Amino acid sequence: MFSLDEIKSIRKQYVLRDFKTLEARKKDGTITLPENLSDEEKMKIVSAIFLYRKIKDVQSNAFQGKKSEEEILDEIQSNFPQQALSTKPKSVSGFVLIAGRPIDVIMSDLAKPNGDMNYMAETYLQYTLAKHGKHATNIQRSIDGGQVFTISYDIEELKKENNFKKQLDPTNPMYTQIQKKISLTSEQLAHRKEIVERLIADYKKMEHDEWYESRAQKEDTDMQRIANVVNRNEIINSSIKGPGLFRLLIAAQNLSLDGEQNFLEEMLKQPAVNDALLELKKSGQVHTIHTQAQENEKNGRVNTDGLLESHSLTHGEMNIRVANQFISEHPNAVSVAKKKLNERNSFLIKYGDTATMREARLVEVVARTQGKSITRTTDENKNRILQVDDGKEQTK
Repeated sequence: MFSLDEIKSIRKQYVLRDFKTLEARKKDGTITLPENLSDEEKMKIVSAIFLYRKIKDVQSNAFQGKKSEEEILDEIQSNFPQQALSTKPKSVSGFVLIAGRPIDVIMSDLAKPNGDMNYMAETYLQYTLAKHGKHATNIQRSIDGGQVFTISYDIEELKKENNFKKQLDPTNPMYTQIQKKISLTSEQLAHRKEIVERLIADYKKMEHDEWYESRAQKEDTDMQRIANVVNRNEIINSSIKGPGLFRLLIAAQNLSLDGEQNFLEEMLKQPAVNDALLELKKSGQVHTIHTQAQENEKNGRVNTDGLLESHSLTHGEMNIRVANQFISEHPNAVSVAKKKLNERNSFLIKYGDTATMREARLVEVVARTQGKSITRTTDENKNRILQVDDGKEQTK
């Protein structure tokens, strides 16, 4: 995943002549051939330059012009990997391109036969696949009726070990070095948490529909990511921007059981999160969010859950609310839930049985704090089944 700052930094250092030839910019303004770059580094540089071009292309579209650079980049990086990893033929028509959706713009450059952007788009495709240990072969492009562009390819495992990070020069300034967690006193952490909780509350009162839908759709994955980062004592070594920041902060709240480890506090120790919050403040967006939230509240557009009137609590938000209520009534409930999770991985919850349904929500949150995934299904009697698995992708 690229950050916008990383893309802009790479673009300042390198150019692509004739859409193919990579050249380096020196400090004195002269252009030379780059030295000592591995194939993987070249792929990353070309991909970054390509993404910057596409961000600008999307912003120039009348239907997309209101989107920020960060929003466009987040939309591309949230959708393209899934598309890239599919071997199904991918088509995009000239009519669809009028709307200028970021993913369609990318796929068009990838699918156009003999297009100027073929090399850059294909490099981005291979770079994305390589991050998953794969690469595309037998790439075929076609055009139907002069308007519909189609690309198909096979996907194979990379024959060599994926050495992206190993081959990178740690002294190269274009790559972010791993940072240590931020050290805060308990008073500083409590104060910062209080400020961020107010910011999250404001954000929920003005959250755009597409941001809300993305958050609801991705909250299972976001919670598992945060649980793994915290439980493994890892560092988030990538930039976090815009709605993506709030997705992670709210997901961390949804993991924070009363009297247990507070995942929001742990996220506030992450340098990337701290940098994102500072940037939000410097750019004036904190004030904008607060102003819009107040305006919506004044106009009666905020519901009793503190969300826009058109939004409702997500499954994760409802779980943590009910779980914490259950803990307040049953102080040993978390210990009991952990014991049950050690004994079995399948739970039957009968509809209409309020007590077991509330306890099941607590069990689900506890499982998620452990980095486990939940599959929610229903049996023939319309009873809900919670299946707990280790480290697998969650599905709803």
